[in-house]
Amino acid sequence: MNQHIRKKINKLLLLVCLIPAFVSSMHNGSRYFFFLERPEDYTERRSHLAPSIFFINASTGFKRGGGTIGIPELWGRYDLNEVIASLQAVDPTANPFACSITSETFKDKCMRFKVESRVRGWGMQLSYEQKLPWVPIYVGAWLPIMHLSVNSRYFFLRQESASFFADSNKPLRVQHQEDLVVDELRRATHQLLGFEGNEWIRTGFGDLDLHVRGRYFGDHEFLMKSINLNFQTGVVVPTGVRSDTAVPISMPFMHDGHAGVYIDLAGEFELKQDWKFGLMGSLLSLFEKEHCKRIPVDCEPAPFSALVGRVSVTPGMSYKFATYFTLENMTDGLHFHARYTYLRHERDRWHDLRGDHNPQSYLQKGTELVRAKEALSKWSTHYMTFQVSYDTKLGGKKYVGKPLLFLSYDVPINGSGVMKTHQINAGVQMHF
Repeated sequence: MNQHIRKKINKLLLLVCLIPAFVSSMHNGSRYFFFLERPEDYTERRSHLAPSIFFINASTGFKRGGGTIGIPELWGRYDLNEVIASLQAVDPTANPFACSITSETFKDKCMRFKVESRVRGWGMQLSYEQKLPWVPIYVGAWLPIMHLSVNSRYFFLRQESASFFADSNKPLRVQHQEDLVVDELRRATHQLLGFEGNEWIRTGFGDLDLHVRGRYFGDHEFLMKSINLNFQTGVVVPTGVRSDTAVPISMPFMHDGHAGVYIDLAGEFELKQDWKFGLMGSLLSLFEKEHCKRIPVDCEPAPFSALVGRVSVTPGMSYKFATYFTLENMTDGLHFHARYTYLRHERDRWHDLRGDHNPQSYLQKGTELVRAKEALSKWSTHYMTFQVSYDTKLGGKKYVGKPLLFLSYDVPINGSGVMKTHQINAGVQMHF
């Protein structure tokens, strides 16, 4: 083989190996909504505007270690006894057992519930990128607007609770009566905690992404028809809706008030005419921020704790890696795209900023409990994306802006500690 060609191939192999190493983020590090970037967000060579509408649906989450759980259970299993203990640690005079004489019998007994949520949302993503004159540098912005509806249900798990409840010899009539009293006790406890119902509806912005992108394009290099390499860096501005301490099922639209910075690296290689292989990846770092949050007293899930106070939250790093294949011009202008994406978020760290630490939170009760709680903030997920698009220019249409129409579906295939979010996107990319 010609030595010059061999050197070029070696350089290309080195480049392909380095891409996954460098690509270590995205503009979104949320465990609920992902807004996965399209390859066209990186590889487009012209200024463009790309509005799209999206629909989101989720009802379960991926359990750590495998299996399925309710979305609120991403913060831990719900045991009413632990929630009551949290309430009485904060306010010793609070007595949810006053709701029923019978409920006194259940004091200090494990009462496990399955907590389910249904999440539905829709909205619009606005994306714009401007090419600077004479240089392959682009500046752009991205912003989602979303309407979200979340509702929840609670189911008493008799067989997973204290043996007092798990006794199968009890008559069904007695079991049914106990179920009613336990649920009444749960409602009384939530009322004392100041919770505002089992539904949460919000409309607002996500976080604003401002970025700059540099591009290298090579024509007929390394035995390929084309090579398109892109480096992007940006800042995340916390304009999004945040979680609500009065509603345990609420969820931030994106980063819950944290600003951040990220870097992306994307490479697309046209192996032969209309066959494109790509790699994308990123690293997102969110900044530390003070919050007024519900802080677990002990083992209860954070959203259901009675202790509300100031904490400093240092988010873990978020990583993304994606690989894809695009088959273009199946018919004139019609493309098909399949993409695999891996997302990972490292554990967050909380610091109790309350002056007196009275009552104590889990942060004062030993490293083992602290590590267990931090592990609940760690998550990962695997997605497959399928997209069809139609390039009107390649289809022989002479429309203003040379629009590219696209329709995509993001489907979760596996994960740990994360919501199973299904998302459909439909939009148009206009060029200038």
